[in-house]
Amino acid sequence: MIKIDLKQDKKLILLCLIVICVGIIKYFIPALNPLQYAFLILHVFIILSAKEEEFIPIVLFNHTCSALYDDVSFQYIFNLTIVIFVLKIILSKNIKLNKTLFFFFVVLVLYELILNFVNIGISSQLLNLVTFFSSYLFVILIISSKNKVFINLELIYKYFFWGFIASAIAGYMYPISNWGITNIPVAYRFKGLLRDSNYYSVDALLLIISSMLYKKRVTKEAIIIFLVGLLAVSKMFIAVSLLAFFIALFNQIIKVRSKKQMISLLVLLLCMPIVFYFASKTDFINDILNKYLYRTDSVSLFTGREYIQKYYMDTLAQDPITLLFGRSTSYANVLNIGHDIEDPFYYNIVAHNTYLDMILSWGIFGMIFYIVNIYQMFSIFKKNFCPGGKYTLWFIFFIGLCLFALSYLMLDFFAILILYIIIFSLSKKEEKSL
Repeated sequence: MIKIDLKQDKKLILLCLIVICVGIIKYFIPALNPLQYAFLILHVFIILSAKEEEFIPIVLFNHTCSALYDDVSFQYIFNLTIVIFVLKIILSKNIKLNKTLFFFFVVLVLYELILNFVNIGISSQLLNLVTFFSSYLFVILIISSKNKVFINLELIYKYFFWGFIASAIAGYMYPISNWGITNIPVAYRFKGLLRDSNYYSVDALLLIISSMLYKKRVTKEAIIIFLVGLLAVSKMFIAVSLLAFFIALFNQIIKVRSKKQMISLLVLLLCMPIVFYFASKTDFINDILNKYLYRTDSVSLFTGREYIQKYYMDTLAQDPITLLFGRSTSYANVLNIGHDIEDPFYYNIVAHNTYLDMILSWGIFGMIFYIVNIYQMFSIFKKNFCPGGKYTLWFIFFIGLCLFALSYLMLDFFAILILYIIIFSLSKKEEKSL
């Protein structure tokens, strides 16, 4: 899934080179910063020249390097990608939108606009909804198309994998340029070219779990991403990824039929403690352990999320209007959350829980409507692309756990994350998933 073909993957290679070159310029040769505009133009040209089978792969690649051009005040490479592909799909094909999905989409858009107008009025925040809803429109167009060219699992994973690796390499250049390789502060958390370490770790989880679902075993891709993802210093990442590895390995063991395979697996399992022991003596692993120990000692187990979420739940209990109908996705600004705590850190802070986000944004009624919408996406995708297929709930379960600790609802990437889970959770009828 990750092997690059020099002839077939020219765009992928070019995108990776762009990310690495821009990273070098950003962090080591700032005098050449104007060159970033040239790379940006080349990047946009690749997006414009993309073929249908490259739409989802390039969207995922550009998501991993969302902050690539922040230094030249262009923060929208991911959003621009989606808007361009939505226009290309609409203009190049006579796609008949699925009426059910389009109905849910229109109702959601209108409801969010009404809540914004009632609670905030006409403001610049409405512009943020353009890219927010364009990502949902992109997903609806893909699912409605019935065009299997859009769904190339290997290509989708390959672009996402190498985008993650390239952005990780470029992202690591920042602390190295500031402190050197050996003097990076123990409190520093890596985040690649995303803007938050926690979302970076969820990307790593998506790659780990989808790889093992696709191959139905523990894979080298999953192990590589796990090692890279460790640098995010996320306790959630450690817990969920180890649980996924354990289930995949257990599933692999119970399917073993030959004695040779069984002996090989037993030897591997027996050698793992020895490998971990010697690995813990290396500087790399020792630094990672120190980072996790520091973070565990310096913050609470849930890094303050429990206090934020309790505060929001108390607010909902005292405000039945918000509980039932919500306050829009800008709820934190509308409710002036945290101002009575007298700590600027909590001013207008989001809930750090996607399920709470749904209630605070659209109320209980809106949350139910939205969940039904997602269910319809799963159902219609299966009908259009794999009628005899079967969904595994493992992917939904693992990422669903992460949503208790992160506010994903308002992110443009959330719709693409849902599409990615739909694609990799579905397997043919005769196959068994993780």
